[in-house]
Amino acid sequence: MADTPDRVREVMESVKNLHVLATVDEDGKPRMRWMGALVEDPDEPWTFYLACGAESRKMAQIGQNPNAQLLFSQTDEWNVATLSGTAEASQDAEIRQMMWDSISAIHKYYEGPDDPKMGVIKFKTQSMELLARHERREPYHLDL
Repeated sequence: MADTPDRVREVMESVKNLHVLATVDEDGKPRMRWMGALVEDPDEPWTFYLACGAESRKMAQIGQNPNAQLLFSQTDEWNVATLSGTAEASQDAEIRQMMWDSISAIHKYYEGPDDPKMGVIKFKTQSMELLARHERREPYHLDL
């Protein structure tokens, strides 16, 4: 469906970007966790940055296997948007500053954009899927 990207963005915006990040652990098993803020790269559409602990399990898992997903769920209409792609750690100073400037809640957890405890995940979308339960059909899938 041609408007899938727009509809995926609508779901993301409606839930204020609250999402689940799925990674793969060292045994090949999926691991999911709720995440709050993310920031889209202004120069690369569908590339997002997520803040987390630099020493967190998710950072280690991404280091071993870059395959990841972001899932956004709009429960009032049961629209579910899933972004599939690859993730990697980013140490880019400009990106860290952008995260610091864009996410007010990040100030509760880290001392500043140079805080070594702050990890940044760069997620690059390769495909997206929209499940609109009220439409009673198969999910819309789009490879980027």
